[in-house]
Amino acid sequence: MRLLRRIGGRIESESAVSSDAGGHRAGAGHSTAPPCSEAALVEAPGASSRSVQRAGLVTGGGAVSRPLGVKSLDSPGAALLDHRMSILLSTPDVDGLEAVVRALAEWQYEGAPLQLHSGDIGWYWQFGPERTAEAVRTWSRRGRILGVGLLDGPDLVRLAIDPKEREDEALARRMAEDLTRPDRGVLPADEGSVEALWKGRFREVLREEGWEPDDPWVPMIRDLSEPVEACGLRIEVAGPERVEDRVAVHRGAFTGSKFSAARWRAVAAGPVYADARCLIGYDDRGDAVAGTTVWSAGPGRIGMLEPLGVHGDHQGRGHGRAIAVAAAAALRDMGASSATVCAEGSNTAAVATYRAAGFLPRPAVPDLRRIGRQPG
Repeated sequence: MRLLRRIGGRIESESAVSSDAGGHRAGAGHSTAPPCSEAALVEAPGASSRSVQRAGLVTGGGAVSRPLGVKSLDSPGAALLDHRMSILLSTPDVDGLEAVVRALAEWQYEGAPLQLHSGDIGWYWQFGPERTAEAVRTWSRRGRILGVGLLDGPDLVRLAIDPKEREDEALARRMAEDLTRPDRGVLPADEGSVEALWKGRFREVLREEGWEPDDPWVPMIRDLSEPVEACGLRIEVAGPERVEDRVAVHRGAFTGSKFSAARWRAVAAGPVYADARCLIGYDDRGDAVAGTTVWSAGPGRIGMLEPLGVHGDHQGRGHGRAIAVAAAAALRDMGASSATVCAEGSNTAAVATYRAAGFLPRPAVPDLRRIGRQPG
């Protein structure tokens, strides 16, 4: 869950799968406003939404079949399979993204850990379906997806796991091995970072293998069982007629952003956007001052804000809190049980803004980082 660095941002680049592309992390890479302003809110480079098409299948005798929608990572016609654990690491083709989105959405239930969301895939769709598929990794057993990764930059993978599998030793060790070995096609050899926001065996295995804590992130959540208060801004749902306002707010909030009307249209044309809304907040003078995109995982499930930003010319006036409240209201209207975002731990302004909007922080969770490790 990050925005200009990944539950919201990462540093944007035309060539990297990152920045305006990725998760629901709030805080990094916001704008030029001073660090203690509300400005550094969220550009979560996320993705978008999520039929179940199985990601992999082991046939009798240990041979691997390659179902529709799946490409192997090592060579055409073969898949990276650890026969001992029968867990398949693969990257989907465009057709296979539907199953990935479905799995991520199904894992967004109350009581589950806050982690990579189907909306992260939806926001990433701005780079097109082919590039989105290339940035995704899945781990599956007997055709069932157990884990999903989004390559949200050249050295960062953001992960989600089936909450029921958090203590699965074989899955934890296979995922850790795949992240540690550059020949598996997930992270590079020199260094890499992992976002895994859940407690469980996987993080323990990485620590045992020498991965170190990195930047902490604060998952934040707002319960939507009760009506949401008025936000104080005029809120409009962005469509083709308001796309220029949506783009202007985004670029004004995130310094150096290359977000464009064409990218917005790509997001809106993606299948995940069927469960999303782009919101624009207007002040009493009619200026577009803030914007966000909200992503539902379906009725009764956890929704996500990503990205969220306040235009640099209008920061420091409470618009960040207002657009976050509007996002919560929109998600409640869409049937979400709660709304979530993930703020960079060092960005106290972002954490305070979301608190003011009714989002309660959960304990901070650091990324895990490997520097210059080579497989033995």
